[in-house]
Amino acid sequence: MAIDFSNPRTLLFVPGNQPRMLKKSSGFDSQWLIPDLEDSVPQAEKTAARDIVAEHIPLLATARKFIVPR
Repeated sequence: MAIDFSNPRTLLFVPGNQPRMLKKSSGFDSQWLIPDLEDSVPQAEKTAARDIVAEHIPLLATARKFIVPR
């Protein structure tokens, strides 16, 4: 079965530097989960945000959503 990526229903952007928000995001009813490492993260926290997102990917994967770090 092919997956159609051309018309996503819902996208949830979550700041990558907020572990609490990342944990909560898996419980929301969205088709796509996008941990944001760019605009929502202050420049001084970008390195830590990458580590936080990498640490949370296994947890987010259990939510059965498309996960696309940005």
